[in-house]
Amino acid sequence: MQQVYTNCILNISLANAESPTQGYLEQDTNEIFFPFVVTIPDNGFGPRTSRSPINPRHWGNRIRGKLGEEVHDDKKGRRFLVIEEKFVDRNLVSLPINGRAWVLQERFLSPRVLSLGHGQAFWNCRELSNAFESFPSSLREGDFHLSSRERFWPQSGQKLHEQEFFWNGMIQQYTSRRLTFPAKDRLVAFSAMAQRMAAFINSEYIAGHFWKQLPQSLPWQVIIHPESRPRRRDRYLLEDGRQIKTPSWSWASIDGEIQMPLMSVALYSTESIANMVDFTLDLVNDANPYGQVVSASLILQACCAEAQWTGGVPVLSGQPIKLHDYTSCNGYNVSFWWIIDDPIDELQEGDRCEVIALCRAESNQNLYGLIARRLPDRGPDSYARIGHFCMKGSIEVCRSLGLWHGEKKQIIRRL
Repeated sequence: MQQVYTNCILNISLANAESPTQGYLEQDTNEIFFPFVVTIPDNGFGPRTSRSPINPRHWGNRIRGKLGEEVHDDKKGRRFLVIEEKFVDRNLVSLPINGRAWVLQERFLSPRVLSLGHGQAFWNCRELSNAFESFPSSLREGDFHLSSRERFWPQSGQKLHEQEFFWNGMIQQYTSRRLTFPAKDRLVAFSAMAQRMAAFINSEYIAGHFWKQLPQSLPWQVIIHPESRPRRRDRYLLEDGRQIKTPSWSWASIDGEIQMPLMSVALYSTESIANMVDFTLDLVNDANPYGQVVSASLILQACCAEAQWTGGVPVLSGQPIKLHDYTSCNGYNVSFWWIIDDPIDELQEGDRCEVIALCRAESNQNLYGLIARRLPDRGPDSYARIGHFCMKGSIEVCRSLGLWHGEKKQIIRRL
């Protein structure tokens, strides 16, 4: 599909339609605040529309807008186009079609997209981002969500961390959208984007991750919304009887929005605490490494510490760790954020898990890693991810908890 989208002439999008059977013309445009022209006279009496003067002090009560490019200059004054601040978001970005996960790669990979939005037609191409009928020269600030591919696609000469920044942002955009069959299509509906990105990163693709980006891409975080909680959707039965088992360390195993904590520090270097050793990958179709996986595993060498859930907090190396706030640990101040992916995996009194250190961001000195459960039926060193952690503290406190270089490293398998 990557070739289909990339080589198409024009992608036409009925952005306001909620289903394939719904038309475009039957829509109510009464609530749309269309762009309008104001004249700013040279006599100092304030801006004026074609009908009446506008007091700038009252603009905040009427509309928050952007002052567009000058459209005319004559003896009566200078004329500007005023655009509602959320015009593109209300009439294109938030429309039904852009809530569908499959649509993201169609839009980003197509060289030209004509979107029939709410009351306006919008245009995206290599040169223009979110141009529309009332303002065909487009807004100067491109919208990351729906802009043209050439505006944001990384270039081959860019550094790896710049490519990571783009890739992580695309994953967050994709996972915030809906899929009817998440267990089956989570990787498939993103496969064209992954294939395109592989041309820049030049690395093996493993169930949503590029080998070159490991372990930095492993401590992804679920976004918890008040109305819903992400759930693990990692199993699906194929027609031939084979079972798809998306690995727990892949963001594709979760049905919900995913954020990369390291995205905000992607433009800065990170220090890897873990060493990637090897991986296994069993694909549904060996000819398509970007599609469905039957199973996958990672083998890495990392600093680990066993934690026991006691009194509502984890106890590491004999030290109770107060979560989501600063606390004292072995004489050092430490802030420990602990987030479980799926409520079904929340720890109960006496439960044990492994805290696995992966990398440390040099910009904010945070240590990132995974929370994992041992899988004794799959071997003594086999684990499954149940969450991730972020710890802010000195190297000394990391070392005191067994989460720093020099401590004994174990071989961890992720299945």
